[in-house]
Amino acid sequence: MAGSHAMERKRAASERAKAGVVLDKSGKPKKDAKPTTTCGVCKMSFNITKRNVEMKTHAEAKHPKSSLEECFPGMTFEE
Repeated sequence: MAGSHAMERKRAASERAKAGVVLDKSGKPKKDAKPTTTCGVCKMSFNITKRNVEMKTHAEAKHPKSSLEECFPGMTFEE
């Protein structure tokens, strides 16, 4: 007995999920969400990058009296 097209799609999706490949509704692989952090002073959200340039410039421009550690607790910044 042949299965329907929908059954075949579900079987293929479950096989991909077992293999660790999860697709979104458009059929493309889902991307992992980018890690973010928020400013401790004004609660603005930022993506965490290698150099964190946006966070440094934000802290210097918006909160000159606060340190980087006060704005982004727990983050490490390279000089």
